[in-house]
Amino acid sequence: MYETYALFRDKKKRGAIVSNNSGITALYLPEKRKAVLRKISRDFKGAVPDKKGHAAAVKLLEDYFSGRGRNGFAGLRLNPGIFKNFTGKVLKKTLKIPYGETRNYKWAGSGKARAAGGALGRNPVPVIIPCHRVIASGGSPGGYTPGLRWKLRLLKLERI
Repeated sequence: MYETYALFRDKKKRGAIVSNNSGITALYLPEKRKAVLRKISRDFKGAVPDKKGHAAAVKLLEDYFSGRGRNGFAGLRLNPGIFKNFTGKVLKKTLKIPYGETRNYKWAGSGKARAAGGALGRNPVPVIIPCHRVIASGGSPGGYTPGLRWKLRLLKLERI
């Protein structure tokens, strides 16, 4: 499949969004530009830049990271391949968590907290599917594949 990508800004860092004709496939959280480009070329060989085709997603992501993105990411078309099996069920449920709110792993996994944590760890589009809003039952943040520092930053950005 033919993949395209676009970079978005978060202060001095760059993140990236990757899609194909089925929809958004991946999101890379902001870091140094070269590191993001290296990850794209590793994971999506042959992906080409296309800022125009990703303009709506780039705008929503830049708004989110600047603190103006309270309206979420409705309207973005996600690759349906993301939503397979149990992982897909957990990710679909996580999409329903409103901005500024959290739920626990047990809720996300319909009673299967550990399995939900594993499914959320496979989320290819963090932030768009807000797995950072899923926390441990006792109120601690729990884990986050991109790193706990990122999870805390995103929760703080949403004033949680």
